[in-house]
Amino acid sequence: MNDFFKANKIYISLLALGIILFFIPSLNFGDSTEERFIEVIKNVQGVGNVEIVVNYGEDGKVEGAVIVAEGAGNSTIKKQITDAAATAFGVSSYKIQVLSYKQEVK
Repeated sequence: MNDFFKANKIYISLLALGIILFFIPSLNFGDSTEERFIEVIKNVQGVGNVEIVVNYGEDGKVEGAVIVAEGAGNSTIKKQITDAAATAFGVSSYKIQVLSYKQEVK
């Protein structure tokens, strides 16, 4: 049996690598798109805390999102957040609802 592994070491290694590569897309190595979106949007001038709920369809595609953000009471900032979300999630802007926080946090 050891002779078999020695003789086929390269093929066994390639098979193992192929199995690993097959499962890599399903592994989560970093932040989700939502988390990355929040971190980016919080860096926009005039935006504070941000919360987001994303609606995914059965096929995993984004179908819409609701975003609550400090600063979204300003129409310019609201439009910037809407446009950014539409781009980040690949949906039309009419599928993005941006709301301002009930009370701005100081």
